Amino acid sequence: MAETIGEFSNFQGETLPPRKPATAAAVAAGTVGAEHALVISGVLAKVPGCISPEVKARAEAELADAAAGLNPDDLGKVGDRLLAHLDPDGQESDHVDRQRQRGITILPQDRQLMSKVRGAMTPELRAKFEVILTAWAAPGMNNPADPDSPTGTIDAESIDAEALAAARGRDLRSTAQRTHDALLALCDYVLAHGRLGAPNRIPAELVITVTDQELAAHAGIALTATGTRIPIGELVNLAAEAVPHLAVFRHHTSEVLYQGRGARFASKAQRLALFARDRGCTAPGCDRPFAQTQAHHAPDCVKSRVC
Repeated sequence: MAETIGEFSNFQGETLPPRKPATAAAVAAGTVGAEHALVISGVLAKVPGCISPEVKARAEAELADAAAGLNPDDLGKVGDRLLAHLDPDGQESDHVDRQRQRGITILPQDRQLMSKVRGAMTPELRAKFEVILTAWAAPGMNNPADPDSPTGTIDAESIDAEALAAARGRDLRSTAQRTHDALLALCDYVLAHGRLGAPNRIPAELVITVTDQELAAHAGIALTATGTRIPIGELVNLAAEAVPHLAVFRHHTSEVLYQGRGARFASKAQRLALFARDRGCTAPGCDRPFAQTQAHHAPDCVKSRVC
């Protein structure tokens, strides 16, 4: 939001006007809050690209003026009416408009380690995704709560019709839960068949660290190379058929007992050892997952820690 209502300088040092001047003026005057500005940005993002800049500027000004006397929810309704006026039959939107709005965002984990997802699918992605769900999210298929539930796609030759019918009768999941479980099964399939690229790269594998005390007690939180926290109970199920990478440390210190390498660039084994020891980048304030950080960021090189 700040980039649309703030004043920034270009490479020549010139101050550029706000991209949404009416909204910026209303925010500066205190008649419009941050939530109003977000609603205005959301509405204008849906304006078809073929609409002239002059009409878009008028729409932004009218929304900013209406926001002064409305709450964000009511302002959203005004925005819907405005969009209906600009594109009453929905024919003005084109492929470029749809591509501009596409995106899927996985939000941070909450206190229960769950992650909400929000986004917008293009018609192409939705069409393909629905075909996949028909085969992978069918009732009785890929049910993690049912050990006898068939896995994979419903059209596979290995699927036993009687077993599927029995699993379907035991399936009490909602449609949303079946969709989630289908995505989980697809991830298992991709990881098991090495579809992520070169197997000697950390981003192509699922790398998780956990202490032996937490593993023995079946309590605590494990950490993946991308920063996701996993309860130990789910880690046990996740790693049941995995081949683990073992990092050995001296007693309770962070000293790696053995890690040999003659080449200048960090090997996969060295990167695994770094992640096991540091659990992420050691640069101050860095929140990137380990797989995206530099291997030369050592804890004792404070002055050279740059992400």
